[in-house]
Amino acid sequence: MDWKKKWQRGSTILILITVGALILAGCAPSMGSNGEEEKVLSMYVAYGGPDVIAEAFEEETGIQVEFLTMSSGEVLTRLQAEKSNPQTDVWFGGGSDAFIQAAEEGLITPYKSPNRDNVDPAFRDEEGYWTGVPWWWWGF
Repeated sequence: MDWKKKWQRGSTILILITVGALILAGCAPSMGSNGEEEKVLSMYVAYGGPDVIAEAFEEETGIQVEFLTMSSGEVLTRLQAEKSNPQTDVWFGGGSDAFIQAAEEGLITPYKSPNRDNVDPAFRDEEGYWTGVPWWWWGF
């Protein structure tokens, strides 16, 4: 594995550990193949590479990740339709405009990651509804 992939993987784990800390209590339980209850994290993803992200999170936490990929607009539409009965734990990735609209409609809950201080204030919501990912995060 080259240094970019290692760095991306480490960053992914760090970001998802933070997200994971937010939702661990809300993960849906399911029965594992050994008959024991497992926690499952459900995510709507509007971001590239969710399989890598999910794999890294599962390895780090032992929590299974199920995700559905779609555009930010599609996530927003789903959240609007599910407002009274949410069907996911986390919305990961997407444009800040969609998060701003979701916050205004009361569809999401703010979360201030301990890592958000590493992101320039111009690229994060003061109330914690969204935090941008630096452009260099994926090695562009």
